[in-house]
Amino acid sequence: MAETVIEYDNKKRVKLLIGFLIGGLVLLAAFAYLLFFSEKIYIYYVLLSLALSVLCFFAVFTVIKQLLDKDQTALLINDDGILSRVTLDGRKVGFIPWSDVNEVAVIVAYKNRAVAIKVKDKDKYLPKLANKTKDNLLAREGIVVNIPDDETKISLDEIHDIVKSYFVKYYSYGDKNPI
Repeated sequence: MAETVIEYDNKKRVKLLIGFLIGGLVLLAAFAYLLFFSEKIYIYYVLLSLALSVLCFFAVFTVIKQLLDKDQTALLINDDGILSRVTLDGRKVGFIPWSDVNEVAVIVAYKNRAVAIKVKDKDKYLPKLANKTKDNLLAREGIVVNIPDDETKISLDEIHDIVKSYFVKYYSYGDKNPI
């Protein structure tokens, strides 16, 4: 098999962009109202609305940067292993060779479906994960990469089929059969 590249679905990013833009404008309007039209100025609310509107506009610029990024690769799968850029943990873990993968499965975590990559030696990858994720039940089970169902252009079942076919073909057979 050749290299398989799965790209991001930008529909979700556009929705985020619109939401953050509307939120930022509402908070900016609240800031202006509190500062210029309110009978009594509450400095706490003025500063809070200003800070939140700045955060919203920062998020708008971040989403625009992601939309304009030339490299829209969410998953890179080849004969050697898998590279996930879908989640923060996937970006931190980096490339996972097939010889380190123990299982590929569809899981339901927090009411969301995802393709999970479970590794043989979780201690090798745990230091790369975010601190919040290290204590997560999934990480303790050895699942270091989750690929959510709403981030890519193809469906979760298609992603699972592609990853599973590579895994079965290039898996280093040890004590467990991947099928």
